[in-house]
Amino acid sequence: MKKILFAALMISMVGVLSAATASVSTKNVYNYQASIKRLNANYYIATLPSSTTRTIADQYSVVSDTILGYVVIDRCVVCQNGTLTQFNNSTNGASKNAYAWLTRVGDTYHKTIFKVKADVTAALFGAYVAASIKGGKNTPYASRNNMNQAWMALNFTLPTYAQTKALALNTKLVMPTVAEGAEPLPYGFFGLDNTEAGYLRNSGFGVANVVTTLESSDLAWCDTPTTPGSSCQTIRTITGATIGDPQYQGPCGLTPMWDVCYDAVTDSVKDAVVCGTWVLVYDATLSQLADDEKDDAILTRLGAQKGYTNVVNAMP
Repeated sequence: MKKILFAALMISMVGVLSAATASVSTKNVYNYQASIKRLNANYYIATLPSSTTRTIADQYSVVSDTILGYVVIDRCVVCQNGTLTQFNNSTNGASKNAYAWLTRVGDTYHKTIFKVKADVTAALFGAYVAASIKGGKNTPYASRNNMNQAWMALNFTLPTYAQTKALALNTKLVMPTVAEGAEPLPYGFFGLDNTEAGYLRNSGFGVANVVTTLESSDLAWCDTPTTPGSSCQTIRTITGATIGDPQYQGPCGLTPMWDVCYDAVTDSVKDAVVCGTWVLVYDATLSQLADDEKDDAILTRLGAQKGYTNVVNAMP
């Protein structure tokens, strides 16, 4: 009998210790993909029409590329000011703690994975959801199950050139050899000649719904706190448009781009654009992992090398 009681006591203690040390899941993870158009630099040795001397030439074309990654956003633990969003520590629906792991498919030289800051703002709406005025007071009416539409603005602060220029020094990306010799080429997040990647801005509409009972055993409306790991409402998918504002620098600081109002070759343009479409999809498998397991699982999916040698923390 004593052995049975001792065994039961040990099992209960193990259960208490496991519960005390177990890491909870308080963040949602989303699969992100952007299909973009960007500038592509091509260096070669040429004899220009105005000269008989062989020289380095740099020309731009437009290519298709893809940015893949995962966005990590806090779940709603306590809704702020009665606002129904999925974001913790938020003000007017803006998440303060979001970040993303991103890699560019066209980066065949390094296959680098960057951790970047993400600014997220979103709102929910739907049928049979209204804000009415009665007796001079605002009276919101909401049917939780009908809060099934959403919009989102998702902006990434991309790596600076200071965070990416070492990539050019660690590869064989050098100017074609001519009389003046070779030197490393600028190589940024968007490839050759890219110095500052700037911001990548995404906006779009999508679908939201109430989390299932399997995802949360204590689902509450937003006027009361929910337990960690639960969410008032979860955005499932978003699709929309993507734009960016990168900067470029050619050989000796001269790019093969000119302002439409100038003919002088010294007035080259350094600013450019990135444009395309994006899609965000809720990843239930990664979201249900403990928070301290999420990043490793994400990096494994994105192809992180042993020792994370191709991973760069570009958080500001």
